Amino acid sequence: IVPYASAESLRRLRDKTALAGLAEAAGLAAPLTLAEGPAGALAADPPPAPCVVKSTWGKGGPLPVTRLVETDAELRALLEELPPDHPLLIQERLAGPLIGLAVVIDRDGRLVARFQQVALRLWPLHAGGSSVAISVAPDPALCEHTAALLRGAGFWGLAQVQFLTGARGPALIDVNPRYYGSMPLATAAGVNLPAAWQAVALGERLGDPPLYREGVTYRWLEADLRAALHGSRGHLRPVRPRPSAGTQWAADDPLPAALLVAQAVAGVVARRF
Repeated sequence: IVPYASAESLRRLRDKTALAGLAEAAGLAAPLTLAEGPAGALAADPPPAPCVVKSTWGKGGPLPVTRLVETDAELRALLEELPPDHPLLIQERLAGPLIGLAVVIDRDGRLVARFQQVALRLWPLHAGGSSVAISVAPDPALCEHTAALLRGAGFWGLAQVQFLTGARGPALIDVNPRYYGSMPLATAAGVNLPAAWQAVALGERLGDPPLYREGVTYRWLEADLRAALHGSRGHLRPVRPRPSAGTQWAADDPLPAALLVAQAVAGVVARRF
């Protein structure tokens, strides 16, 4: 059993150049597109900075993460170092907090689970994922429009949808139709997203989305340590309220976390030698 509607629905959601159209059709805002095309063509006539540069398809490749560019010179240098045929999307920079909305849509298009969080810190610092996040009350309108976007793409299953707040309200920046890094926060707050996804994949009928606790915090400790090594010492301060979840640890099940830490340390040592 494949827990997705179709390969075509996934393609539509992962193509960043198509997201603005899907968002508009569902009543959502999206960042303004400043330029789109292969890196070589964009380097010949780049848009003005500041801006955000991302690959048009997923992660990996020569530009594995979104890059925030502050100056025209920085943008030109980035475009020139990438393969000329690498497809890129350049969008306006939005400064609002990162909002993550995880939803599960059943095979009939019903919203059967939802969980909303706001990032308090990011890694990488200005254009990354949540290193510290907190659960917040779900925004009914945002949930409704997000469900409409996914239905419009022909999708059902689990998707984590990310927004940045701009002048036009929450603007859609990415859709991750998969497990995501800060998902343990949803579990700690009381929403079992993997169980809901499994249920809809098996064709089971679920009720209304469950309630969950607000104010539960999550911390990606490795990211905070990396940020501190890069000069952001404030990331070593304790998080309040104390985190209930992390990327790879759980207080009631410490063995997997210990094994993952040992594996990570062993990898660092092996690379050193």
